[in-house]
Amino acid sequence: LTFRVKACSDAHIAVAPTSGVDLTEAFYDIVLSGWENTRTQIRRVQNGLREDVSEPIDTTGLLDCDHFKDFWVSWANNVVQVGKGIIPRHHVLLSHSLNDIYPIKAVAISTGFDHEGEWKIDNDNALWTAFATPVDFGYHYVWETVEHKQGIVFSVRACSDVHVILSDVIRDTADRYDIVIGGWANTKSAIRTFEQKEHVSVSTPEINSCQHHRAFWITWQNGAIEVGQGEIIGLERIMDYQILDMYPVRAVGFSTGYAFNGTW
Repeated sequence: LTFRVKACSDAHIAVAPTSGVDLTEAFYDIVLSGWENTRTQIRRVQNGLREDVSEPIDTTGLLDCDHFKDFWVSWANNVVQVGKGIIPRHHVLLSHSLNDIYPIKAVAISTGFDHEGEWKIDNDNALWTAFATPVDFGYHYVWETVEHKQGIVFSVRACSDVHVILSDVIRDTADRYDIVIGGWANTKSAIRTFEQKEHVSVSTPEINSCQHHRAFWITWQNGAIEVGQGEIIGLERIMDYQILDMYPVRAVGFSTGYAFNGTW
């Protein structure tokens, strides 16, 4: 996996054996320049308990608050490695052999301990990009840049109130479209603008699931926003909205709200 990250400290990469990155199951947490941007280490995590599986190395100043830095992570041949740059196995920072490495099916990214981060993932190599959204509603949690794209496919496990914002910039702004999937206690879906004016709303009872991931797609092209179920864009359309003067879409924000959390 190759990626770029802009953060002051504590870039975390979790490699896990399940596509949902179940935090109750064991996974490996690669801490990239944690401890206030001073050291890098690999840990094993299960049920919230952390176990160091590698010695820490000094990486003081490795991350940058203002500029993106390039890194790679690999887990081939029972060896977990992390390094600098865009070419795997070059400029290795940390390498550790693991006797009991799991088959890796998912990768999750996060910044921690009061540090924000922006990430750019090489989607050609990543199996999944996974994240969680908490119960306090707000689009400041997870963003993805989508410039030069016209749609996304994602899956989410949530009881209700899946929100996706289409925006010109990576922040909550007036120039946006708010797509609500299974809001209002998992009964209705809608497309809204900043002032929460509903331009389209449809009945979608039980469209979300508390126990299982459900796949959805969203497109924004040719003056229209379309939303559907499943992993194939264009099939099982739920709703669409024709727009005469559409804002440019360069970023997508994800959130769950109103006392509901979600795993994406």
